[in-house]
Amino acid sequence: MQIRTLLLLISIAGSLLTAITVGLTSSQREETQMNAEAELRWNIYNASWQRLQAEGLASLNDFGPSGKSATFWRAENAEPLTASNSVPLYGTDVDYADQDIDSIANPIIRGLEESGGGSLEANRLLRIFFGAPLQRGKLLFYTIVRAENFEQIACKKSLFAR
Repeated sequence: MQIRTLLLLISIAGSLLTAITVGLTSSQREETQMNAEAELRWNIYNASWQRLQAEGLASLNDFGPSGKSATFWRAENAEPLTASNSVPLYGTDVDYADQDIDSIANPIIRGLEESGGGSLEANRLLRIFFGAPLQRGKLLFYTIVRAENFEQIACKKSLFAR
């Protein structure tokens, strides 16, 4: 065999090996890139759901006894709607430190304790407090339960929950 033929065969084999190496590297790169894009999309999707969940929990906590309207649920508060989201605030700096703990001044709590969910005054005040968020679809329902046995006292659904 002549040297020229031998060099030609070696260069063809080198070209083939180079082409195979480039093909394998590019396919591996493409697969790695697809996996990275899928992981990035999953992270974006997951983060947006977690953000929506956190925003939803924060808005729900605003209605609870530790949220913005915490004074609405205080037993010492004789006028619970002065701290409501539905009614504008006009200076509600009330000091409850000197209030008698044994008496319940809040008409909602007193009505729910005395007659369960049948108190007209308590239901009226709850409808005012939760009315706007229920109508706007911010809340689908609310349920008030007794803490001792988790018995449902009052429940109201919005039109969006049906």
